[in-house]
Amino acid sequence: MNISPEKLWDKCLAFISKNISEQTYNTWFKSIVFEAFNEEKKMVVIRVPSHFVCEYLEEHYVKLLHVALSREFGSGTRITTIFFSSLKASKTMVVI
Repeated sequence: MNISPEKLWDKCLAFISKNISEQTYNTWFKSIVFEAFNEEKKMVVIRVPSHFVCEYLEEHYVKLLHVALSREFGSGTRITTIFFSSLKASKTMVVI
């Protein structure tokens, strides 16, 4: 039985929420919107509220994201972020 990428992302968020405080989860992860998963490129696309949120996640939670993504999507999965304020702006966060 295949699990949809959206469900895999939900499982990532569930794992993350179990490893940080509720306040931290609500501040940094709750507003993330799953956009897509490219299985061939092993790339998860998410939407975050701002460039600041993206940078903060990368600086403080890259290891936790790595573990969550590896558990659900497989090793070597990368994240591309799209900012709410500008759908043209994006950044790739490599989580290896």
